[in-house]
Formats: sequence, C-alpha cells, structure tokens
Amino acid sequence: ATSLDAFDEKAVRSFFADLPEGSIDHLVATPGGSAKCGDLIKNNRTCDDVRRQMNFKFYAQLAPVLAIGTKIKEGGSIVMTSGVSSRRPGKGNDALAIANAAIETAVKTMACDQGFDGRKVRINCLSPGMTLTPVCGYSHWAKQHQAKTAAR
Repeated sequence: ATSLDAFDEKAVRSFFADLPEGSIDHLVATPGGSAKCGDLIKNNRTCDDVRRQMNFKFYAQLAPVLAIGTKIKEGGSIVMTSGVSSRRPGKGNDALAIANAAIETAVKTMACDQGFDGRKVRINCLSPGMTLTPVCGYSHWAKQHQAKTAAR
C-alpha cells in the first residue's frame, strides 16, 4: 500500500508515472474535507476561501483522475465522491456545495470523453447523504439533525 498527499499534484503524478500502462483496474478518489466557510456573503468570504474549499474537495480528487491517464485498463473504472450538498446545499454550506457540484459536473464530462469514444473507462460519482464524521458530525446542524432523527 502506498499513501500520497492528494494535495501535492506533483507527487500524485510522479506516483502514476512509475506504473506500467494498463496496470490499474479501478481508482476510487475520496479525499475531501470542509474549509468551514459557512455563508459566503454573511461571513464576508473571499475567492481565496472558496479556492481553499475547492482544493480540499475538488482538486484533491481531480489530481489522481487526471494523472492516471493510460495507466488505467481499458474498461476500468474511476469513482469520485461528491455529497448531497450539491443538490440540497442547506444553510451555510456554500463553498462545499460548489465543490461537490464541480465534482459531479467533472464526472459527467469525463464519463462522456472516456466512456463512449474513449477507452471505455467508466467514471462515476458517489454522492452520500450527510455522514457523521469529524468534518460535519460535531456541528450544530448535525446535532440538531441527530436529535430530530432520534425523535422519530
């Protein structure tokens, strides 16, 4: 097993460069996190704040997908991970929703390029609902959601 810093695109590209052509069956990209930007306007956030969120969630997943190139077998698969906030952003999840929507759009476009006329590589996106993790599991919203769900 090898671990990589998904935020270091050069390291990611270097890792894939050393692998033989067609040696990878599947790639699952799950890096992500929240920059905890909240309401972008109310919190007077900047484009740099949104870029930080994009780096955490979008670019950290896109780097290995772009670097894998012909290292993935024809007919292989790639899975990226989005989140429900792309479709149901809720209050104060602005930058995270934007990053998740970017992932879903990237998957759609790359699936067309690589699937039909390309190398028949399947590219899909998993988009789980709220998952109680340290990213959001201890937030005020998550605690309210847990209490509401437990009361049902």
